[in-house]
Amino acid sequence: MIDKIEAMIERGTPLREELSWLESADPFDFDARTVRPSKFYNKVADLRPMGIEAMLHIDQKRYHTSKIELLETGKKGMAQIQDTVERIVDADPDKLRLGRIDLAVDVKDVSVLWFFEHAFINFKQFHCAHGHKSDGEEEYTVMGKNSYQTL
Repeated sequence: MIDKIEAMIERGTPLREELSWLESADPFDFDARTVRPSKFYNKVADLRPMGIEAMLHIDQKRYHTSKIELLETGKKGMAQIQDTVERIVDADPDKLRLGRIDLAVDVKDVSVLWFFEHAFINFKQFHCAHGHKSDGEEEYTVMGKNSYQTL
C-alpha cells in the first residue's frame, strides 16, 4: 500500500485556476487560516477545506519549486491519486517528479527483525521499527539515522 506520496512541482508549472490565488496569499494572515508559513517553503496551504486531500507546499525557499503532499493515499487507487494531482496543477501527473513515496505492507510469518537485519536501501536518513523478535514474545522499538528508513 502507498502510505504517502509527495509530487514535486517544477518552477513555472501553473496551479489550476481555482487555486491560483494561493500563490499570492499572505501566509501571515492568520484570519484566513488556509495558508501558513513554514520552515522550508514560503507558504503551505491545507487543501482539505476545498475538498482536496492534500497539502500544497508553495515556493521552496532555496530552489523555488513547490510540492504536493497527498494525504490518505492508502485508501485510494492510482486513478484517484492522479485525479487529486490534476485538481491542483495544470500538468500531466505522470510527468511530475516524485519527491517521496512511503510504502507500507504487512508480511505474514516474516518478522520485522528479519527486514531489520537484511534490508539495504540507498539514500535513507531515518528509520523507525517496532515489532517482536523471532520468538514472538520480546518486543522492541528502534529509531534513528541508519542505512534504511522505515521498517
